[in-house]
Amino acid sequence: MRPFTAFRFVVIIGMLTALTVNLAAGGRSKSNEGEDTQRYLKQFHYAQKMGDLQSAATALVGYLSLDENVHYLDTLMQVYILLGNQPAALAAGYRLMAKGQTSPVLLDRLAVIERQVGLLDSAMVRYMVLYQKTSDPIYAYELAELYYQKQDYVNMEKQLDKIFNDPQAIRKKVQMVIQQKPVDVPVVAAAYNLRGYYYLNKGNIDQAEADFKLSLKSAPDFLLPKNNLNVVAQVREQLKKRQQTQPMKGKPVKKKK
Repeated sequence: MRPFTAFRFVVIIGMLTALTVNLAAGGRSKSNEGEDTQRYLKQFHYAQKMGDLQSAATALVGYLSLDENVHYLDTLMQVYILLGNQPAALAAGYRLMAKGQTSPVLLDRLAVIERQVGLLDSAMVRYMVLYQKTSDPIYAYELAELYYQKQDYVNMEKQLDKIFNDPQAIRKKVQMVIQQKPVDVPVVAAAYNLRGYYYLNKGNIDQAEADFKLSLKSAPDFLLPKNNLNVVAQVREQLKKRQQTQPMKGKPVKKKK
């Protein structure tokens, strides 16, 4: 599973800076919001300074119970993401959509979380909309992976073909988790590796090997196709040994007396 990419924040300090921007965008509280809203905002800012995300979330919930401002609701969603509270982050995201928010940033966040919690059909719908809006090959790759998970290989290949036929794809990178670390990989390389993995499991060793090599051509340091090529070599060796140990077919030749 990949972490948040493209619009996704991966550094906590960067996230906290983004939260401050969002709050500034919300503007000052209206006078009729009273002292309670101001108190909740002060609590949030203090919790933010202390790096106390849980208290920051609690303060924002208090504020939003009095004034459901979309800027603060968006900030709360981001805090929940940092806390790893996926159900709450989804609830905040769905509430934002109910209030008319449909930006690519929000759709991207929702798709990632929905995929993490197993809502694959919902995630696919988000990525379809995102691809229609942006034509970004990263979203075609996300769809290809989801189709692979659902064993819909025809549509998987259609999404991969979009990447292979997109001249802009060579400059795009998708973030993947490899050995528990986020790594930026050219989306073309990721696409060839995915198709190669499909062919490998299908038993088409030659095509799998060709795709893994194409993946490495786009990203020479990409670990996954390197490992997959090792698997291909092992499979070839096993097939070779199997052929050598199998008895020859046909009737034995009788010796003449």
